[in-house]
Amino acid sequence: MERKLRWLAWLMVMALGIQAKAQISRKILTEKHQRYYDSLKNMNYNRVFPIYGDKVYKKGFDIPFPYGIMINTFYGKQDMEINNIRIGIKTSDTALGPVDLSQVIQFGKVQAEAYNVNARFDLWLFPFLNVNAMLAYLPKVTTSVNLVKPVELSTNPSQSGWLWGVGLLGAGGVGPVWIQADYNLTWADMELLNNKVFTQIAGVRQRGLQ
Repeated sequence: MERKLRWLAWLMVMALGIQAKAQISRKILTEKHQRYYDSLKNMNYNRVFPIYGDKVYKKGFDIPFPYGIMINTFYGKQDMEINNIRIGIKTSDTALGPVDLSQVIQFGKVQAEAYNVNARFDLWLFPFLNVNAMLAYLPKVTTSVNLVKPVELSTNPSQSGWLWGVGLLGAGGVGPVWIQADYNLTWADMELLNNKVFTQIAGVRQRGLQ
């Protein structure tokens, strides 16, 4: 847990450092666009969020609207490979294994298929930091499993469930380079699983402007 908090603190520091240098990277502007960005300095910014949004406009930088909502659907189908199968037995006073059974148990085609409907709400808390929350319903998730050895067996369980999560996104520009970093946490509560599935996703992206 301490390591995760250090990582999150590093992300915040990086986002603050980006903001200190530049709010956004721009291409070379035409005269028309230059007049537009100059007009931002005289804009009366009266929104509550993002915090310090008025100061960003006074410097001639444009920023997104503070609130956003997205509703969409997702469909995916993916083949999976199951190998390196190890099985062990553990009781209160002894443990046996695990034993490699990769040559004894072998799977054929294994395929997962899922679709969902999700909604995502986000808020630019600061000009360089976005916070978001997501809620999704998965009406049908199926996993087709074919066992070919030591016996032939096929199963195709289907289930439904809910997924929710929160995330942070830091973004800004340094000279001609745009940098974006995000960190997301999600929990999935599926019908056939005893425990919720917890997932962490982190990423950093950069793009240079000509």
